[in-house]
Amino acid sequence: MIAARFLLASTCVVALAACSDSGPGSDAGGDSPATTVALTGLCRLVTADHVTALFGPGYVLGDAEDSDASCNYGVDTTEGGSRGRIYLGGSGISYDKTVEDSTALGQPMTDVAGLGSRAHFTADDSKQQYWIVIEDGTGSLSVLVQFKNGAVPPAEADLIAALTTLAEEYLAAV
Repeated sequence: MIAARFLLASTCVVALAACSDSGPGSDAGGDSPATTVALTGLCRLVTADHVTALFGPGYVLGDAEDSDASCNYGVDTTEGGSRGRIYLGGSGISYDKTVEDSTALGQPMTDVAGLGSRAHFTADDSKQQYWIVIEDGTGSLSVLVQFKNGAVPPAEADLIAALTTLAEEYLAAV
């Protein structure tokens, strides 16, 4: 089991690192300035509507780590306290490997239709991380959300629907 946990950690390092509690704007509730520069990478796809669908009213986009390859966007309260992250990005890890790793860790998976040739939703409730993995040639693409510091995820069906909407826009842009 330890080997399986290490393997998943190494295969999901990009997505999980995106949701760590370190880095700009990831404080445990203090002030976090919102991004004010024009975003030109993948973060341009994440909108206030996505934040509302995932977090509910009273939350705004915060700091962003933006590139053409990935987006790691903070989500804050309107008062500036960090409450989570939205991540978009790809990896060279095969889709089958992501399924194998999630299975080994006992993480539930739900197939998601209409996103590429194969896609699934995975949940890690203990870390309040939820994501959709999409097969992309020999690699995979991920759309992930993490809730923290008191933020509560919506019902699973609403969570999957909101992540699917963002994933559809991500796929249309890449």
